Amino acid sequence: MSDSADQPNGIAAPTARPWRRWHRSTWLVMVAAALALLLANRPGRIERQQPSYNLGRTIYHGWPWTHLTREYAVARTVEPRMLWGRDGDSVTLHRGALAANLALGMGLVLVLGGLTEWRRRRRRRFWQVSLIEGFVAVAVVAACSAGWGYLLRQTDRQAAALLALETSKLEIGGIPMGPVVSARWESRLPDWWIAFWPPDSPPRPGRVVGIHAGGTRVDTVLKTLPQFSELRELSVALHPLDDPGNLENLLRLKNLLVLDLACAGIRRESLAIIGKLESLVDLDLSHNPLDGADLRELHALKKLKYLDLTNTGVSVEGVDALQAALPDLEISDD
Repeated sequence: MSDSADQPNGIAAPTARPWRRWHRSTWLVMVAAALALLLANRPGRIERQQPSYNLGRTIYHGWPWTHLTREYAVARTVEPRMLWGRDGDSVTLHRGALAANLALGMGLVLVLGGLTEWRRRRRRRFWQVSLIEGFVAVAVVAACSAGWGYLLRQTDRQAAALLALETSKLEIGGIPMGPVVSARWESRLPDWWIAFWPPDSPPRPGRVVGIHAGGTRVDTVLKTLPQFSELRELSVALHPLDDPGNLENLLRLKNLLVLDLACAGIRRESLAIIGKLESLVDLDLSHNPLDGADLRELHALKKLKYLDLTNTGVSVEGVDALQAALPDLEISDD
């Protein structure tokens, strides 16, 4: 005799099974969810260099928080074992993030299991689907497809913007200079399924997290920054800035950690904009005409750890005041 009776609407009545005895289908759903979370956490998100100039790679592990970072000083072809190991020239484990990821994962698995069991007890069979559930499933698939398409389009826009930088030209003394643009790409999703992706091509979907631009105008690079709002590292050294107003595009980079503006023609008037980049950790302003600047604009950079002021002509009093305001800051001003 069945432990449930049909209701008039065709859906089985709640079962009399004790809540401590969950259906096998519930356990299968929980195991699948645990495996999905494992695949989201254990394999790494690779930060790729394009073109590959042997400048190294970084692999990040963890979702939603990064709990393990592996850095390689020399780039290499991505192999599946790299995504699962703990090797690397520099390995950093974030214990708090690891504990948070584990707690969140277990919570999600339990919540999903509870919801699945609740639904299962209201159905004669696991695959019995109501009209509302069918509409919800279709809506979820449509939303996921739209999100995937948006990420792919964003990746293509960034690749096109990089191509525009690579085809731009700069003349120094009447001699055309070929641009050299190196970009660091990071996959938006774990890389376990693209272990055999061509090493010199950007991951899709992916995002640019670092740009090193040489042989192109600083202004040209700054104008393209709205396409790269997730940059963590930017180097546009060695070429002078024509329009200081273009520096305001830096304010779009809320996650910028490293900024290299050496020999970029930065003047003391531009320090007000740079002083608003509160996420900066490493800043290079060497060989810029900052004569007599007191650097008070940089006092707001509480996260700044390294600052290069070599050959800038800043005042000694300004350097001392900045050091007093940021005691953990390492300043180079030879």
